[in-house]
Amino acid sequence: MSFLAIDQAFLSKFIEADFDLPIVHENSSYKPVPGTPYVELLCLHNDLSIFSLDLTTETEGIFRAILRYPTNEYSIEAKTMAETIFEEFPLGSVVSYGEVSSKITHHKRVTGTFGKELTTIPQEGWFKLVVSIMHKTFIRRRS
Repeated sequence: MSFLAIDQAFLSKFIEADFDLPIVHENSSYKPVPGTPYVELLCLHNDLSIFSLDLTTETEGIFRAILRYPTNEYSIEAKTMAETIFEEFPLGSVVSYGEVSSKITHHKRVTGTFGKELTTIPQEGWFKLVVSIMHKTFIRRRS
């Protein structure tokens, strides 16, 4: 239940922000259209770790927005959108859903290959920019 609540917190906040981009994620029926910018949303989680003896569990994770814009047309718009997303999820802020709250700890445009930091990853017909928002979550365990 806790991972589901973390997913819901980030997905709900992203959707409410209304970035005016079609959204692809596991619960959407949107199919990408060639030439139309869109964003793919993912929530990546680490294992749960016992944080203390007083029924608190800790986990860290990444909320990832993969921006895809048509090649050779929209690189500035994609980079601007990445900054807009970071502004909507400021460092130190808290994203909540139900009883679960996640604190945003780090931002990064995570792209490229191991050992190399690149701005984009080539993908047929698309300018792709990966935005990552790292978070830490403390969850109350049931006694």
